[in-house]
Amino acid sequence: DKISARSRMIESGVPVIPGDEVAIPDNSDHLGTLASVAARVGYPLLLKASAGGGGKGMRIVREPKMLRTEYEAASREASAAFGNGTVYVERLLTGARHIEIQILADKYGNCIHLNERDCSLQRRHQKVIEEAPSSAVSDELRKSMGEAAVLAAKSVDYVGAGTVELLLSSNGDFYFLEMNTRLQVEHPVTEMITGVDLVQKQLEIASGLPLGISQDSVSISGHSIEARIYAEDAKIGFLPAIGKLALWRPPSGPGIRVDSGVKEGDEVTVNFDPMLAKLIVHAPNRMAAIRRLELALSSFVALGVTTNIGFLRNALTHPVFISGNITTDFLDNAPMTEFIGEIPDPSVLVAIASAAKRLGAGKSGVNTNSRILDDHSGHAYDPFIRLSRRLP
Repeated sequence: DKISARSRMIESGVPVIPGDEVAIPDNSDHLGTLASVAARVGYPLLLKASAGGGGKGMRIVREPKMLRTEYEAASREASAAFGNGTVYVERLLTGARHIEIQILADKYGNCIHLNERDCSLQRRHQKVIEEAPSSAVSDELRKSMGEAAVLAAKSVDYVGAGTVELLLSSNGDFYFLEMNTRLQVEHPVTEMITGVDLVQKQLEIASGLPLGISQDSVSISGHSIEARIYAEDAKIGFLPAIGKLALWRPPSGPGIRVDSGVKEGDEVTVNFDPMLAKLIVHAPNRMAAIRRLELALSSFVALGVTTNIGFLRNALTHPVFISGNITTDFLDNAPMTEFIGEIPDPSVLVAIASAAKRLGAGKSGVNTNSRILDDHSGHAYDPFIRLSRRLP
């Protein structure tokens, strides 16, 4: 659990966020202990579920009068999600960045890091867009954070693929958050910039093979960004959406990767996490990756269920994101009107669909045996042919 992990990191000399490791169990007489711990840590503070992850069981408390209410909410959510309502207290770092380090370790004592991922663009303490490398991390800082992550893994004799999550403050100091003993949702961006297949390495390590990679052999090639495609409505607080995927056409092309667990015709229900897919791109540099991801998002067709694709496009092209200065509290402080476009008039959509149908959109593919594909009448992608017409 996170409380034990914090204690072990303190013993090992890994920097942690100022806080208190005193566990506050659910269903206990908590108010006195909670108030005492909060006074020591100071406001604003963050209540965090010891057993949890994914942003569940976390509450920000900015003033003492809200302490009890937010604690009860955090503990209740943690109990429902993880079967354990134990909560601990951390100082809330504002204007920080969420940086995580990918590590690999085998049972022979070899442990390396594969550089960082920047996961600062978040909503409800959950990541939305992740990228690697981070524009906020210099070579010197990357080396220091990587060494701290390796130290953290070695301090618990870790074996396998894992992620050490850190908070990078505005003054350049970094602190241990937690360690995820698994592959993260965002692991593809690391694969894209290093060329290392993390799933393969995880299986090799589990089968008893040595790591086979040295720290010096790990390099960074280009830039990669991942966007999480969720069935959710950004206009109403990112609440999950349900429905049938009437049309599901992910993008494809050079430098584009889609990891998806759904197909056209599937029902999206409240029984599972609302994430539908991960859209990952790779390009020679950050701006090229941003352009490639925006183009891929613009061609991603998902109908029948409300998704966050429009929100992702607006977030990706926001001046603050483009500048590389995103912090974890960015979405909390920015007006949502900057990320949500106007809802189109249904009558306009009907008119467009009607016109498209009259022009032959959606008809079957081109007959390659037709004489209109001879040397004098265009090619298979000619717009006149696609509309089942001949050239003038």
